Amino acid sequence: MSLLSSVTLECQNIVVLEGEPGTGAEYIIEQLFRIAQCRGYAIHAFHCVMRPELIEHLVIPQLSLGIVTSRNVHPFQSGGTRIENLNSLVDGSALSAMRIDMDCVLEESKRALQLAISFLARAKALHDELETYYIPHMDFARVDAKREQVLKELREMAVLTSY
Repeated sequence: MSLLSSVTLECQNIVVLEGEPGTGAEYIIEQLFRIAQCRGYAIHAFHCVMRPELIEHLVIPQLSLGIVTSRNVHPFQSGGTRIENLNSLVDGSALSAMRIDMDCVLEESKRALQLAISFLARAKALHDELETYYIPHMDFARVDAKREQVLKELREMAVLTSY
């Protein structure tokens, strides 16, 4: 399941950057982010869930523009007003010697991701079971009251220590 197409629902113009890892999509996105920022645009930046330091998708509402990356792991299936195939900018012959290794790494990363998802599903099932034991015995009103008391005390401390 991918919610990627919902990112660009309000965009009239969508640029889709397609390409294998290493073709520069994240670099392009980062540079466009910096340029839009320098020009004063409000920007919605969507980061990679696997590498949160990377921006993968941008939306610039003032321009009604969405710029998204499309990968095997999260293909952008809603089409676009412009599709840029970054693979065409790479010398394929230079990569051919590494193709077997690249394909192997891709398959292993897919397998690892599926395994991680299965672990999360198991953890969620165990969490849900655990909740059946303690939720009936929780006094949520008391917990809420305690939270409010602690917040009040913190606010009072902040007022006393402010200049």
